[in-house]
This record gives sequence, C-alpha cells and structure tokens, in this order.
Amino acid sequence: MGLVTLGLVPFVSLGGIIMSRLAWKVKPGAGSTALDVEDPYKKSNALLSDIIINYRTVIGFGEKNIDYLLTKFDSLLAVP
Repeated sequence: MGLVTLGLVPFVSLGGIIMSRLAWKVKPGAGSTALDVEDPYKKSNALLSDIIINYRTVIGFGEKNIDYLLTKFDSLLAVP
C-alpha cells in the first residue's frame, strides 16, 4: 500500500497544482496586465475571512475590540 501511495503522489500533486491554477486563473509566467481589475471588496473580504476563521480568538478579545473590527469592516465597505 505504501508503494502504491508513493507512486500516486506525483499525480495528486500535479492535480492540486492544476486545480489551484484553474481556481485562481493564473497562467505560469504571466504578470499582471492592464486588463486586470482590482476588486474593491478585496480588503473587506480578507478581514471578514480572518474574523470567521479565527472567531474564537476574536470573541476572546472582548466586546470593545469586536466593535472596533465591525467598525473597520463597515468603513472598508463604505469606499466601494
């Protein structure tokens, strides 16, 4: 079973690389072009993602810090 697993590792790795490139639509060696559009919600999505992933830590901060994070999130949404 170990030899079979060892033989299949390159295929699993290659599949992971292909899936990540398809998900992010990144071509190897391609830089950013003028046609790329910056997502106005990128920073707010990143903050919300961090809050959701680390919700126990955020709750441990206390009510004052939670209010600060929510205010910051609202201000990030106000710009777009």
